[in-house]
Amino acid sequence: MGETVILLLRALALLALLGGVAAAAFILAPRFLPAPPVRDRALPALPDRAAEAPLSVVAFGTSLTASNPWPEALEAELASCLDAPVTVQRVAGSGQGSTWALAQWQQVAAQEPDVILLEFAINDGDLWDGISLRQSRAQHAELLTRLTGALPQARILLMVMNPVTGLQRLKRPRLGQYYAISHALAEEFDPALAGTAAGLGARRAAPLGRGRHRHVAPGAGADDCRRRRPDLPLIPTREDPMPRLKEDSPVIEPDCDITETDFGRFCEVKRGSRVALSSFGDYSYCDRYCDIANATIGKFANIASFVRIGATDHPLDRASLHHFMYRSDDLWDDAERDAAFFAHRRARRATIGHDTWLGHNCQIKPEITVGDGAVVASGAIVTRDVDPYTIVAGTPARPLRLRQPPEIAARLIALAWWDWDHATLRARLDDFRALPAEAFLEKYE
Repeated sequence: MGETVILLLRALALLALLGGVAAAAFILAPRFLPAPPVRDRALPALPDRAAEAPLSVVAFGTSLTASNPWPEALEAELASCLDAPVTVQRVAGSGQGSTWALAQWQQVAAQEPDVILLEFAINDGDLWDGISLRQSRAQHAELLTRLTGALPQARILLMVMNPVTGLQRLKRPRLGQYYAISHALAEEFDPALAGTAAGLGARRAAPLGRGRHRHVAPGAGADDCRRRRPDLPLIPTREDPMPRLKEDSPVIEPDCDITETDFGRFCEVKRGSRVALSSFGDYSYCDRYCDIANATIGKFANIASFVRIGATDHPLDRASLHHFMYRSDDLWDDAERDAAFFAHRRARRATIGHDTWLGHNCQIKPEITVGDGAVVASGAIVTRDVDPYTIVAGTPARPLRLRQPPEIAARLIALAWWDWDHATLRARLDDFRALPAEAFLEKYE
């Protein structure tokens, strides 16, 4: 009897311990597993359809799609705002992930939808029933390939907005990484993407279509819909095409913060970017939400979204790291800024060469040189110089392979095609498109 009581007490203690772990995970998981940042990507405009033909939407997903009423609500809201018939059909399975989706995609294709809403990342990330990150990415990529191949006119929207709390969150410790796959696939395959920031379930999903977009609602119905439901996450389309680049001034989208920066010809800065104390060579651009400071950027640089160049450092050798020491005038009327500190920071310039590609969300530290023709992979943190025509990846970034053999790279640098004038570039455009690098060199050296 005594042994039974002891065993029972031990079992209860174990349960209490597990309960404590679960509670801690419930409380702490949102801190350590934040959702990816909002980077909604708008759907392209839908192809023209007959006026009487309903907009056909298929919600392709998990139990959140199978057993929740949101598809019916979406159908009603879309029909109201578009002032046209809309059908939203489900192809969904409780507990299913992208493995199941690959077996069911033809059922979706058979309905020939105009729009496909895709949400399987949440179950791929399940510890017990899910799959690896690599397999999830491969299967989602295959799913997108099959759907776009069978339905080239359909518009696909990846959904990463599912609220997960409590034990369901505990079962998905790396969900943020699975959601990040959708962000990466959105960059690679260019479907639309809908996501939420930290605080999943605490607020409505952010409206799709930021920037130069509007909700689809032909004619006067669009303005009426926006007045009645300005927060409605409907299907967006561009109000206007991409802006034509200008020789005499850069194209700078809204919400940018540009300070003491020089631009060459045909440059572009996308929405929400911050550029300070830098220079852009001819034809260079940065995509959305970049943060660039104290940088010299060459010609034809391709800078993807969320890139950070010249991130400012805090002083490690002082009693404190805080900026009250050098931004002192922000706190005290009788204190001045530490001019020497700012001069030193400004002198530590990063240099980005010609014809370079900086991948999404990478970071280039101060005083780093990225050589001509080099490529920095997405998410890399570059702490050492990158040789010309070298591809680097990782944190910290390390050489992955050469973009061109050394002898070809040297010849391209000597050719310096990036210094050709605008008319010459146009005259040789077909050869840029068609010829391999070595053949191009043989023709123009």
